[in-house]
Amino acid sequence: MFFKQISDLKNARILICNDDGIDAEGIKILEEETSKICGDVWVAAPDRQKSSSGHAHVSSMLLPRNCTSAEEVGQIKKIDDRHFAIDGTPGDCVYMALRFLFRDKHPDLLLSGVNFGRNLAEDVTYSGTIGAAMEGIIRGVPAIAFSQHMGINAVQSWDASRHFIRPLLERLTKFSFPMNTLVNVNFPDCPADKVRGVKLSRIGEWRFTENPPEYKLRCRRNYTGQETEKSDYPADYEVIAENKISVTPISIDLTDYASLPRLADILKDINIKV
Repeated sequence: MFFKQISDLKNARILICNDDGIDAEGIKILEEETSKICGDVWVAAPDRQKSSSGHAHVSSMLLPRNCTSAEEVGQIKKIDDRHFAIDGTPGDCVYMALRFLFRDKHPDLLLSGVNFGRNLAEDVTYSGTIGAAMEGIIRGVPAIAFSQHMGINAVQSWDASRHFIRPLLERLTKFSFPMNTLVNVNFPDCPADKVRGVKLSRIGEWRFTENPPEYKLRCRRNYTGQETEKSDYPADYEVIAENKISVTPISIDLTDYASLPRLADILKDINIKV
């Protein structure tokens, strides 16, 4: 099954969230650039830094079942008619926004970010930016996550994000999103005029090491790429290392289908006595 394609982006309703907090530079850039091509943009984001919170729910789990309006929810602070600071994780923010702020009409699209720093490889399992996007697709709203890689030795700049958000949105909204899939976009840490294109990628795999070899992707943590299988698509961090924009579809189906036949063979003769 697929989400309904967004045929008219100008009149689409868009919800923006993040994990860096409502005052973060990245979410301001995302709202600013999105508002240039869409007239119905809303922001519901954490009231403070909530990075690496994954898809956790905290505040929303404490809500009374009979709670029916945003006014009853103490965690939601209304800044103006379209900006809301929420005491909760990114997942909480999306859940509460969809439940209490959009009772008449749900958003046509959820945008998460722009995150300060990459969301590549195993980063996606920690990421609150990805967590917000996942909450969107679980609740029936197609979602795109945006992250800006900030290399440790690079000049920290949002230039690539600011320049390419709009053209990417105009293209990606033509995609018929499968109902269990979000799109993860990572911008390289270089000026916009140094970006060498857009490339589809897969989730890479890297491992922590105390003494990593010289690695072409500038990182704050000691990671090194360690690919375990060949693919027609490069790892996401390989794309970023080439100063290209990485675009990766991510499914919430975490099943390892390759392991099912082997596990079935191991378990077929098991004898469990009660």
